[in-house]
Amino acid sequence: MAKRGKKKTEISKIEKQEKVEEKNKENLSFKIPNFKQMFLKPKEFLNSVEKQEKYQPLIRDFVILYIFWFIISLIITTLVSKIPFNSELLSSAVLGFVNGIIFAVIAPFILAGATHAILKIFKAKEGFFNTYKPVIYSLMIAIIYGFIMLIAGLIIQFTMPIDVSMLQTIITAQDQNVVIQAYKDYIGQPGAIILLFINLIAIIHIFIFSVLGLMKFQKIQKIKAIFAVLLSWIIIFALLVLLAILTSSQAAIA
Repeated sequence: MAKRGKKKTEISKIEKQEKVEEKNKENLSFKIPNFKQMFLKPKEFLNSVEKQEKYQPLIRDFVILYIFWFIISLIITTLVSKIPFNSELLSSAVLGFVNGIIFAVIAPFILAGATHAILKIFKAKEGFFNTYKPVIYSLMIAIIYGFIMLIAGLIIQFTMPIDVSMLQTIITAQDQNVVIQAYKDYIGQPGAIILLFINLIAIIHIFIFSVLGLMKFQKIQKIKAIFAVLLSWIIIFALLVLLAILTSSQAAIA
């Protein structure tokens, strides 16, 4: 009986060790999320990632996806703009790459932090990770739309080029009527309308996915999830505007 007991304990130890090894392999291996399911069947996708418990795989997958987008974006922008490759371009690309990776790691935590703070006001009881998870997956959707915008922009550039001179007018003009007319002229272009339409679809899609994710993982009502997403986006937008104002004012002083 004692020998049988020892064998059972040894078998259970081996099984536990195998499970731990399998989890470690999952954490180390890059696994592309099911984007088709994420886009077409978000509820099923959220059910499939419900048991995820660690930050590292999510951070890794998001950063890799961002790096891939950054490289493709850099190549397309360089080819379209016909900028000659030199040391200055290389240094700015490397700096942008490094800053982009840092941003890709930090940004989901900032957005999730703002969202979670609002959820706490609404008395949500689940932990921070259950806010972080839907937030980072919604940002992955944003990057996929970034790829779509790149491809659409490239096609538009060769078929119906957009005149971007109005954007410079919007930035530099002091007369409000001139700015409004520049906006109208820019948005009146077919290519600009297409890109604007894709942007609107992206915003609506990301918003709906974020709401569904918070409802699922934070176990809250739809109305609370809607307000949490809206308020967190407003907070982040306000911070970005404030940062832009401070940066421009410092540049003007310099």
